Amino acid sequence: MTNDRDTRFEAEPEGPAELVVDLPSPRRPITVGVLSLWLVGWAFGLGFMVRQFVMPGPFGPDRAFLLVWTFLWTAAGAGVLAYLIWLSAGRERVLLERDALVIRRGVWGFWWTHRWPLDSVRRLRPFGREIPPVLALGLDVSGRGATGARFESGGHVVRFARALNEHDARAVVDLLRARHRFDDAAHAQPPADPRSHTAA
Repeated sequence: MTNDRDTRFEAEPEGPAELVVDLPSPRRPITVGVLSLWLVGWAFGLGFMVRQFVMPGPFGPDRAFLLVWTFLWTAAGAGVLAYLIWLSAGRERVLLERDALVIRRGVWGFWWTHRWPLDSVRRLRPFGREIPPVLALGLDVSGRGATGARFESGGHVVRFARALNEHDARAVVDLLRARHRFDDAAHAQPPADPRSHTAA
């Protein structure tokens, strides 16, 4: 394996796991409401652009531009719709396998799988308390969540369990650490304030 993270899309999870933590996606009613209203406007805009193509006329630069814009507009709407479905009905599964930490996110039985070798996982811990309040509000409204668990692997920071508050995320981290020795040397040195965890 050349990368610390192996990613694939699969219809059903495969293989046994030592530990499975099944969580909902971050449920954010405000975000769902805003995205739903945006999709209503998106549908009206798409209908308007389609009507322009139905009208007779030569295919000039204006229609070429409209064709490109329609493609981008459609792709944006599809992306927002997929994110809306994820926020409304998505699930996240954290699996501890024999040699990898696996995070699966999906909807209705279709999963996007990320796999990190256990020996690449560093600084596994909860986060949230040190995030500035304004940034935390923005993360919550956007649907990402300002609390959860995180670790580092191959120079990347990976965040998960963002539907949980910091206390519950700590329980997930403790559960994972009880099954595997994740970077114990670094974990044994607590920060100056034991109640805080860096979120950057």
